[in-house]
Amino acid sequence: MALCALALPACTKREARIRVTAEVSGPTLNLSAVLEGADGQGLSGALVKLTDPSGAVSIVNFDARKNAYALTAPALNGEYRLEADSLGSGRQRLSFPVQVFSTEPGVVSVQDGEGSKAEEFKKLKAGTPIRVEWRPVEGAERYLLELRQGGKTVGSVRVSGGYSYVIPPNTFQGSAVGAAVTVQVTASAQSGDLDYSRGYLSYTSAQGPSYSFQVVP
Repeated sequence: MALCALALPACTKREARIRVTAEVSGPTLNLSAVLEGADGQGLSGALVKLTDPSGAVSIVNFDARKNAYALTAPALNGEYRLEADSLGSGRQRLSFPVQVFSTEPGVVSVQDGEGSKAEEFKKLKAGTPIRVEWRPVEGAERYLLELRQGGKTVGSVRVSGGYSYVIPPNTFQGSAVGAAVTVQVTASAQSGDLDYSRGYLSYTSAQGPSYSFQVVP
């Protein structure tokens, strides 16, 4: 007993488990599930079934390229149930939530520090702060704002708890006749943990359309 207590990690019994990654992009669910036996080795010979929130059941096949059970299907909002049965792991069950956004975070207003608005077809002053506002998405936890000019990303900002961001002066390089720039907003939400302490990671994102305008110095 004393020896086992000193070598606790070696004496701890490992159990079979299943780990799920559920990624929703737009209307599509991309599911990846890894089934592990009690020895920690991945298993490929199991019968894996997925039940969606409507009650429909699908068989999830093993994808050798991903070394996981994989499925692509229309995404539904609600709780999914995954069940895997094999000799190496026994019967494993896991429930996980999937969130589907009903709208996109489209940009609704871009205005420079002098009050000129891109939606009024005006060229904005790159040397002033430029405020970007976008449409909120129900259920989103954070937003990623990407700034591009000349085909290159010049800024990438994560925003939580709001629906606007002020771009610092001279982030964009303006020209006398006006230089084209683009902003795009992506909404996201996450359930579960990266280390799979809950057995799953459920991630949802929705990207709004690009919003382009011109800037002068």
